[in-house]
Amino acid sequence: MLPKYCKKEISPTDNINICFIGDDGVGKTTLINTFIIKHFPLQVPDILLESKIPKDSSHFENILTIMDTTTKRLESMYAKMSACDVLCLLYSKDNYESFFQVENYWIPLIKKLNLLKIPIILIETKADLKSQTKKITKENIETLLRNEPIFEFCASCSSRELDSVDQVFYMIEKSCIYPRFLLYDLSKQNLTKKAVEVFQEIFNQIDQDKDNLLSNQEISKLESFVFQSTLKDQEVQGILSVIKQNYPNGITNEKLNFQGFLFLMKIFIENDANETTWMILNKFNFRKNLTKKKHLNNLNVKEESGKIFELNSKGIQFLLNLFKKHDQDNDGALSRLELKNLFEPIGGIIWPDNFQENSIKNDSGNLTLTGFLSQWQLSLMLDPQLTINYLHELGLDFPTLDFISVCKNRNVDFQSKQILRNVLVAFVIGKQKTGKSSILNGLIGNPFDPTYIPTTKIRNTINEVDIGGRTKYLILCEIPEKSVSNLLKFPDFWKQCDIICLVYEQDNMESFYFIEELLSFFEKKPCILIQNKTDLSDFSKNKKEEIQKIFEKKKIKEDSILKVSMKTDQHIEDFYTKIAKTILNRWDYIITQKSSFGWGTGLLIGIALVITVYQVSKKMNKKK
Repeated sequence: MLPKYCKKEISPTDNINICFIGDDGVGKTTLINTFIIKHFPLQVPDILLESKIPKDSSHFENILTIMDTTTKRLESMYAKMSACDVLCLLYSKDNYESFFQVENYWIPLIKKLNLLKIPIILIETKADLKSQTKKITKENIETLLRNEPIFEFCASCSSRELDSVDQVFYMIEKSCIYPRFLLYDLSKQNLTKKAVEVFQEIFNQIDQDKDNLLSNQEISKLESFVFQSTLKDQEVQGILSVIKQNYPNGITNEKLNFQGFLFLMKIFIENDANETTWMILNKFNFRKNLTKKKHLNNLNVKEESGKIFELNSKGIQFLLNLFKKHDQDNDGALSRLELKNLFEPIGGIIWPDNFQENSIKNDSGNLTLTGFLSQWQLSLMLDPQLTINYLHELGLDFPTLDFISVCKNRNVDFQSKQILRNVLVAFVIGKQKTGKSSILNGLIGNPFDPTYIPTTKIRNTINEVDIGGRTKYLILCEIPEKSVSNLLKFPDFWKQCDIICLVYEQDNMESFYFIEELLSFFEKKPCILIQNKTDLSDFSKNKKEEIQKIFEKKKIKEDSILKVSMKTDQHIEDFYTKIAKTILNRWDYIITQKSSFGWGTGLLIGIALVITVYQVSKKMNKKK
């Protein structure tokens, strides 16, 4: 089967966006650089480009996207602040003015941009230096924290001395994974109202005998359920004794009551053991925004081999309304922040972290309406049950089949010579460096790029195509060369597509022989031959004659060749439409010898729509 598309477990921390703000000169760029290169840089630029830290280099195995800012580029700074998951506000120990600006400029700006719903970190830099003028005292900092209790934590570090740099980034990442501000109100020094409501629900689930108290056995079961360990009676008694000494009202008849349970949660949070509290919350299916995951199993949608699920007009209208609701600036596209807000009810974006690389975007890199609808159609085709679950959590009404169409098996379509589906799938295969990725990129409007970047995993792009006034969604699925031989062992895998695009390169017989071998395997599957790089040297006369003989043997019509160049855009305007039309009307391209279909000695001659696409690959060894 094709890989599942949606995230089964949504976590907003899969890719943590960290934004650093503060007066220019406080050491933002230096701190970021020091963390990345692990030594103090003697020179730094005015501002760093967006930096990506891979999972294996972060403390909690998350991808970290670190964004530097400068007050010289305010619009860019505002955009980065709005798109981040955690905000780091810096001041310099040797610059009292930068500390003064924290309360008088930066905090008002944070509030103006409505960013109090994310962790905010206060960081003192240049801890190894002393102010030559007015000093920042401990009393100054304590007064600030009392007046503005918005910070998840405060830290001090020195990039020059490599002092506490790693610890600061550890705490930044931790604050996003196990946020305190959602659970604890610093101004009131108590749990938030929402946290109390959630803990009440958890307490009720633990309280099996419904006496509004937790017995030793129930507390031990909680330990086992959440932490996969056991507590002996004396250990439970030790916990109860601590609570009784510090909060006597938390114990009733030598058992833990709800107030005592809240006190226990509060102890964890106040002692920087947020992860303990969040492990309990996660185990009881609460997300990072304290909403509960819904398990919608009774959807009357049965996944069957060959069945195709897609949105009908009502489903598309639901998504259109959802898009318009969250397109706050009415620019016809969803920014990072708007997408984040849209998916907030279910805890995060359901698609892969790199989904925007394979989507329709505007000039600002934001997801267009077409890209948004296309992503949902792709999700529904590859992962119907989970996608429908998420749609219901976002507000889709029951019954499901009012919004979702379950279409015919592809084999039934073929036999009846009718394809009424709106989602069409083409697999793209061929040897490396033959331009498969350029075909996928062209579908979503990405500009031609001569840089060769090998594809190592199955990749999908999707876009709308217009067929005689009807909107269809064409999915191109690139299969890496190294995966093809193994996948040939699984015939059912190839039943997931409507047509196979076999790509070879002009004047490269090795790439042609590769797809020739595949033709015999796909003798009962419609195929499109794609010839690449036709503006380079053409095949020699002998090679052309050899190819012609192969075409004759396979009964492929040579006059079906359509020459197109992705580099020059020659005849590109209807390239993808013709692939879709070929799927929809594929029997028109088939030469029938008998009453059934097969290649060569079989009865399906196949489709010989040979399309020429260009991709130059000069920088073969350059990696993304």
